[in-house]
Amino acid sequence: MYNIDGINISDINPDRVCLNCKHWQVNIQIRGPAEGVICRLTKEHTNPTDTCSQFTPNSTFDSLQDPNKYHDKSRKMNVFKRF
Repeated sequence: MYNIDGINISDINPDRVCLNCKHWQVNIQIRGPAEGVICRLTKEHTNPTDTCSQFTPNSTFDSLQDPNKYHDKSRKMNVFKRF
């Protein structure tokens, strides 16, 4: 479906990677710049291609027709690349 930096973000059969996991979120401070993207379970910075046993599909935007799912992941990748 879509591809960001060679990582498949297909919503039909999502890879079990951090990029497609609901726990991988942009970490924004109240004051100052964002610190990047972290796993909300471990509070650690992880790579978008990392996997773990606690993977949970990102269902924040569940519609295949909704471009927000692509834009949400694209935003995370942009933040990840900056930090």
